[in-house]
Amino acid sequence: MKSLHLIFLFIFTFNSLVEAQDQDASNYLATISDCEFQISGQYLRYASAVTHSKRARKVEKRRRDFINAILGSKELISKMPCFKEDCSLRDSMISYLMLNYYVLTYSYDKILNMEDIAEQSYDDMELYINARAAADEKVRKADKIVDDIVLEFMKKNDIPVSKKKDKMSITLDQVNKVNDHYNTVFLIFFKSQKQEYYLLEALKKKDFSSAEQSRNALLQVSTEGIAKIDTMKAFRNDRSIIIACRRSLEFYKTEAKDKIGIIIDFFLKQENYDKINEVYKTKDRMMHSKEETDEYNKAVTELNNSGKKFNLVNNSLNQARESAINFWNNAVQNYLERYIPKVN
Repeated sequence: MKSLHLIFLFIFTFNSLVEAQDQDASNYLATISDCEFQISGQYLRYASAVTHSKRARKVEKRRRDFINAILGSKELISKMPCFKEDCSLRDSMISYLMLNYYVLTYSYDKILNMEDIAEQSYDDMELYINARAAADEKVRKADKIVDDIVLEFMKKNDIPVSKKKDKMSITLDQVNKVNDHYNTVFLIFFKSQKQEYYLLEALKKKDFSSAEQSRNALLQVSTEGIAKIDTMKAFRNDRSIIIACRRSLEFYKTEAKDKIGIIIDFFLKQENYDKINEVYKTKDRMMHSKEETDEYNKAVTELNNSGKKFNLVNNSLNQARESAINFWNNAVQNYLERYIPKVN
């Protein structure tokens, strides 16, 4: 119903323009402004859906509604006459609409493909976020150009200029700033989270050389992340996601520095025991030498002792990891809900 209302609004306004050749500048501008306002509203609905759903594919219908609104507006405005031979306002709005269309189709298709692989590595995630930011920036710049042309049109035709921003503009500005702040913090968080994933995968495969390399890398990136996060400014005095990110980074740092060594030691002790036991069980118990028995008993004792430490550390790591991730997820959800309105 909202899309139909938008179309009827423009049909009515366009017909008025055609029929009234003496239409004044204020009414002419109102048609263009209504278009920009409606498109901004569609963008806000789309941005809200993307933000709160986290996954862009889940809001494909919202994107299609946005595209259809752009194409409908472009078709109607293209039929508008120039105002007293001045086509700048009409043509700039058409260019603005087509840029939005381009970003939402060609650029967005590339972004969707990047989204599918973004979580595979930090570099992929950074490219994905930067691509979305670049697409948004294109639209912001085009929006600024339209605003400047509108101001010039108003001054040229003696239309009073209000310095006060409308509610929609304020909301859109906030959405952009909220996302910029979140993306910056998220990349710091994700870099350590992904490095921990590599570490845990190496441990699963019992690739201890790779595990040690990943442990050192995790210690480095989490330490660097803490240094970065500590210099970040809060958003509107709100440090909630900064605090949540730091808590996760502290976990990753402690895990890499103090805990993973105990996990690796257990696996090495287990590997050593398996080798000794494989040889030991090939002989009858009475056939073992004292050295073989001592070596076997030592391996058993070391494995048992290491196993006790492993169980304690592994359980504490799992609990601490779950707590840190839940704290981060809750902080992000509350942050986005606090500053980006849910628009139906």
